Parts: sequence; structure tokens; C-alpha cells
Amino acid sequence: MKHPEYQYLDLMQEILDNGVRQEDKGTGDVTFSLFGRQTRYDLSGGFPLLTTKKTFWKGIVHELYWFMTGQSNIKYLVDNAVHIWDDYPYRIYREKMAKGEQPELTKEQFIEKIAGDAEFAKQHGELPKIYGELWRRWPAQTAARLTNCNGWWTI
Repeated sequence: MKHPEYQYLDLMQEILDNGVRQEDKGTGDVTFSLFGRQTRYDLSGGFPLLTTKKTFWKGIVHELYWFMTGQSNIKYLVDNAVHIWDDYPYRIYREKMAKGEQPELTKEQFIEKIAGDAEFAKQHGELPKIYGELWRRWPAQTAARLTNCNGWWTI
């Protein structure tokens, strides 16, 4: 078995050489895809974090914990100096500012208020339909939600 990094790089090259080009009609972003390709990793040797960039390990750990616990409010991330999701709730807040529904705040002021004001964080730090929420609390057909509680699915 090839070293995980080479498996990844070989797959990226195959996608560039033979992938199907797709262009997003809304953004114009271009992606390439190949159907059914796989890579395999021996997890007994460690976690295969594959990237060509320096990773923010603390951020990865906190974001994964945030997802796995089903959280959807950025306060936990802000409190742990992980700011990768700050733009999304601030964009929602800016839309409210533009309508005159909220006072003007810079992004830095917004994040400071999330960190220091629990009520503000509860109101403006919530992200709709974010990964952690959807992984742990799937929307149901009724007003109830499916929730995973200790391995049991409940409504």
C-alpha cells in the first residue's frame, strides 16, 4: 500500500487529467469529479490527515467536537479561539443591520459580543441547518425531531 500522501496526490492528478468538469451556474466555480474512486488507509498507523497546507490542529479538534456534539451556535468555537465559522452568522447579522433591525457592528465587535454576551450569542450565534445539528438532530416530518441519544433514536 502506498503512503497515504501519494495515494491522495495520485488521485488528485487522476481527477485533473480525467475528471468530469462541472461549472456552478450561480457562482461560476469549476469542479472536477470522478465516480467511484477510493483510497484505503491503515488506521492502526495513525490518522491520515492529508493536506498540502499547514493545518490548524486545535481548530480541527474543536470543530469536530462541535459537530459531533450537535452544537449549532458558534459561541463554543469563539470561546476556544476557533474562528472558521464567524463569517456565516456575521453575514446573517449584516443582513439584519441593512434592514435597520440591528445596530451597526464590525465583525470584530460582533465576535466580541458573541464571546461576552450569552444572550447575544444565543440570538445571533446560531447557525441554521449546520452539520452538527443535522448529524445529531435530523428534521422529521412532524414538529418533533429525530435525536440520537446514547445510540437510541427518539422522536
